[in-house]
Amino acid sequence: FFQCMGSLGYGQSPRDNEAYEEYNPCDGQIDGHQMVLSEPQNAISSFAFDSLACISASTDQMKKSAALMGFGSFIFHAVGGANEMETPQLLDSMGMQCLAVNVLFSAMKKTSTFYNYAGYDFENLSATCADDIANTALNHCSDKNSSIAALTAVKAQLPDYKLTFALLARGFSKACGGKVLTVIENLLSSVVGSLLSNNVPDYVSNFEFRKWHDFNAAKVHRRRRRRENMVQDAASVVDFCTTSVPSFIKDFSEAVERQGNLPSTKAEQHHTWHEKSASAMTTIVKGIDALRST
Repeated sequence: FFQCMGSLGYGQSPRDNEAYEEYNPCDGQIDGHQMVLSEPQNAISSFAFDSLACISASTDQMKKSAALMGFGSFIFHAVGGANEMETPQLLDSMGMQCLAVNVLFSAMKKTSTFYNYAGYDFENLSATCADDIANTALNHCSDKNSSIAALTAVKAQLPDYKLTFALLARGFSKACGGKVLTVIENLLSSVVGSLLSNNVPDYVSNFEFRKWHDFNAAKVHRRRRRRENMVQDAASVVDFCTTSVPSFIKDFSEAVERQGNLPSTKAEQHHTWHEKSASAMTTIVKGIDALRST
């Protein structure tokens, strides 16, 4: 990937992207490749997404999409000054789209939710998006225009990550109901609304996971296992709804806030978006994996 980006002429000189506060060019060597890092902190913090590639709960496709997300975000911020019509920006946004698809699909699969929704086949996209993006990028390393055109065609097949995360958050909200703290519910509403510019379509509002273990049954099951002196299975809906989901929404809302998408007095700190969103996704992937299949 680094060789490919170098062949396209990226990372050879500093460029200031006015969308981000950081601009502190320095020379760097990554995997033996010398390049200029225009936004070093934003670039290096991108590898926080690799945490998803290092947990056993992640599927192979999840690990691939997490690694792709880390690289795409890194090269985008390392290059600096990129816009939506350049390869680094496409790799950054498509990496997040693919990773979001894999997180949502893992929850769909665990709860026997229909994989086709809002015009997208999440099962197929989950299985193919990381390889499609990587192969397309690596097959177009000699010409910027062909690289942009080929990646743009693949990008058009993926849902916006904001839509995917809105579906995920809305599905968890309905599944957990009153088990999620009110303050977290308020954060959820802010996040979903801001992600979708307060224009939340019906198919987001109506989304729900098809099957979900009953909360009270889970509590009974928990007591029974305790009486039998058996170790509590981490797949408890109680734990998921009171620990995993609130933690996911709290971290993700803080990430969005630092990205500048929520009303806030806090300054934009894009590296915090990387760290907090990676933490949020790691938490929820572990939580989903621990749930009993329906």
